Amino acid sequence: MDLYEPASYEEALVSPNANEWIATMKDEMSFMARNQVLELVDLLPGCKTISNKWVLKIKRKADGSIDKYKPLSWRNAIPKEKV
Repeated sequence: MDLYEPASYEEALVSPNANEWIATMKDEMSFMARNQVLELVDLLPGCKTISNKWVLKIKRKADGSIDKYKPLSWRNAIPKEKV
């Protein structure tokens, strides 16, 4: 079976390998929380959210078999106000 890399989170959820993608995205979110890369908080009134995009890749071994599912989370930067 030739596996493809989903182009979006929504595509990953309906892919034949949805369970693997979901598990690996949860692992990535846990890793970021443990390392204080991000903190999920309630959105305050009048504030905007930071957009996020998952880039989903399949890492392969030299023989072509799957090594791991690799999710990368990309967020738009928040511009800092000049002081």
